[in-house]
Amino acid sequence: MTRWKASGIHLLLSAGIAAAAVAVMLGVMYPWEYFQASGGFKLLTILLSVDVVIGPLLTLLVFKTGKPSLKFDLTVIALLQIAALVYGMSVVVDARPVFLVHVGDRFHLVRANDLEDDLLALGKEERFRTKSWTGPRLTVAIKPRDVDRQQELMMSALAGTDLNFFPETYSDYEQNSDVVLARALSTVQLLKNRPEDGAPIAAYLEDNGREASSTVVLPLKVGINFLTALVDSRTGEFLKIFSVDPWGE
Repeated sequence: MTRWKASGIHLLLSAGIAAAAVAVMLGVMYPWEYFQASGGFKLLTILLSVDVVIGPLLTLLVFKTGKPSLKFDLTVIALLQIAALVYGMSVVVDARPVFLVHVGDRFHLVRANDLEDDLLALGKEERFRTKSWTGPRLTVAIKPRDVDRQQELMMSALAGTDLNFFPETYSDYEQNSDVVLARALSTVQLLKNRPEDGAPIAAYLEDNGREASSTVVLPLKVGINFLTALVDSRTGEFLKIFSVDPWGE
């Protein structure tokens, strides 16, 4: 076997494994919009460059039929690739979106590594005490009735840790959709003021036979970025997110 053939086989195997990893990432843990907003392309580039490109290149360099240390060399390369893949996937798992929480006038995307286990255990329902593996669970954060706890959470918010990081405040979205709609922004106004940025929203409305007047928009915070969440103005149903900053100039 030539080194080129060995490297080609290695490339095909690596590409197959990487494709399976990406399929799990995008098909299960990361709905496409959240993947884009979470900077998934950067992580994916690193993952693919190590596991699909560097491995086969190393095989190309070290492979030589009859070489005494060939098995050892190939084993080391394979172990390095496996270690890189395991590390990369662990980062993906830790950063997966688990909750989409409405607080105040916006939604917040909460990742798995944002929530401490002791705080997660305080969730009022089972679905708020576990971290999702299949995309974020929709919820509304409601301040607790206890005055002392309210003050503690208020001080925490002033320090930069708002209600979205406290599962004890999570409540059913459908039962609290009026809270979401109360401070929503006008879709009509967004499309009027920023027709170019709002084009994807307008296209979605047209494709789904909806009027702009029957929907509202809310900011959706992902890290330091803001996206737009489109919501039904009558029922509060969460419809879709768009890579548009609703407050952009």
